[in-house]
Amino acid sequence: TRLRARASAAEARLSCAEALHEAAAEEAERLRQEAEDKAKDADQRSAALAAEQQARFRAEIASQVATKTREHEVALREQAGMAEQRLEDEVRRGARELGAKAAELKLWQERCAKDGTDAAPAQQAVQEDALR
Repeated sequence: TRLRARASAAEARLSCAEALHEAAAEEAERLRQEAEDKAKDADQRSAALAAEQQARFRAEIASQVATKTREHEVALREQAGMAEQRLEDEVRRGARELGAKAAELKLWQERCAKDGTDAAPAQQAVQEDALR
């Protein structure tokens, strides 16, 4: 009877040990799964952080490009304004020169009319000079 009691106690301990082993295996699997989930979360956070950093970098580059484009546009407008001013100055100078040539031609015509000479050669010379 003692042997039976010992055997029964040994079986009970074995059963308990098997139950503990099974519980430990389940806990180990749960912890492994939890670790995997945390690793996936960390990978996702890392990927999200990398994407966010890349987006910030691209936004900074786009901002720099926009700034340079605005600066270039301002410079082009200034150059266009200066070119327009030079053109207006050239037109005014040309108009003054033509006015002076017209006055000179009128003087020649008046002299020729007064002298009774042909004004055509003088008129042609003044016109050719004005065209240059």
